[in-house]
Amino acid sequence: MKTARLAFLAALGLAPAFAQAPQNYAYEYPTLLNPYSSSQWTSNGTNSVSNNMYTSSSSTGGSLIFSPTVAAPSNCYEVHLKLDLASPSGNYFVYLRASSNAQYDGGTTATGTFYAVEITNISNSQGYYTANLNYVKVVNGSVTQLSSDGFYPVSGGTTDVRIVMIQGNG
Repeated sequence: MKTARLAFLAALGLAPAFAQAPQNYAYEYPTLLNPYSSSQWTSNGTNSVSNNMYTSSSSTGGSLIFSPTVAAPSNCYEVHLKLDLASPSGNYFVYLRASSNAQYDGGTTATGTFYAVEITNISNSQGYYTANLNYVKVVNGSVTQLSSDGFYPVSGGTTDVRIVMIQGNG
């Protein structure tokens, strides 16, 4: 059974994304899952949510979509997450510009409209990790793969990932 984990693990934050960040750059929502508040999220599919953790063990996945609107420009922002790769398994998804019903299984089955960054096929060889990084666009459930490339997270421990959506990349 395929395990999907939404990549909103340890520390997640949203901040407006600009070509040049001001010196006092600060996340608008710096601790979204610490503590977890169900009033800020729409949950889709089969999943489990707690402070600092979201998991779905369903073969069709699940999703946790942030509900509040971010500051203008609302379609431009950064998502920051930390992946603990001590025992990697499954796929990690970050949903961007997502409708409230957004959900993706990592293949061809999806609902809603969104962009997604997927970190998958994580493997460890002698303490060095490799993974695939996929970028997809979904419009009314129709999946288009935009890009796929290798991803080389830090060896062991926690890896910081930052994803920025700006006017020109979506």
